[in-house]
Amino acid sequence: MRHAIEAGRQASEAFVKALIDDQTEAMIRSDPDSCIMSCNESASRFSGISRLNLIGTRFTPGTPPEAQARPMAELSFLSPTSLTLRSIDPKHLPNGETSWLEWSNRALFDASGRLTSHLSVARDITEACHAAATCEVLDAAYPSLNCSQEGWAGASAAREGCCATFQGGIRAHLDPGEWECWYEGLAAERTLPDPCCQSCMSEGRRREGGSHRERMSRARVWSTFMDEHTRVVRRWREFLAA
Repeated sequence: MRHAIEAGRQASEAFVKALIDDQTEAMIRSDPDSCIMSCNESASRFSGISRLNLIGTRFTPGTPPEAQARPMAELSFLSPTSLTLRSIDPKHLPNGETSWLEWSNRALFDASGRLTSHLSVARDITEACHAAATCEVLDAAYPSLNCSQEGWAGASAAREGCCATFQGGIRAHLDPGEWECWYEGLAAERTLPDPCCQSCMSEGRRREGGSHRERMSRARVWSTFMDEHTRVVRRWREFLAA
């Protein structure tokens, strides 16, 4: 009976060990002083050093000093009534790049409430961070693009013969004669200036191509996808749903 129980325990431990090693997330168990007691293969892969050399260390190589002091202070606040802590920390790679890890830390206490160890699980969110940063840049580009076609900026472009598709606020920055010439395609009633106040359209002349409506009616679009197509469609649907 005793041998059967022992065999069952060993089989159970082997199963749990295999399950932990198969995880793509780094899993680290450390003592109350944050010294690593055990880890899985993913932790070794994330750090770039063997599991044996990780044991006994406090932080994996590449962890910047500022990312070491903060977790130590935060972990000290964990208690039996507040067991978990999440954080996102950078990691400097040997090639000079920086990866980002999202950590989930859990404090383990014994029956008397004494801290026995920490269990930390980390997943690489570098791609997600880069995608979020790219989205922020793209999101900032839309207001910038709109600004370049509105108000005085759009009026300045119109004085060079460039008309915006959306004319919101532009007309207020052009006098009636400029609007009629650049957007309606009528003959200039007087000599019109460019953005630098130099003469660019003499009295009686018409702009080439006619009015803005006439020129846009001759525009053609070919059937193809831009790299930004998916994002533009998603943003358009968000706009319609707002």
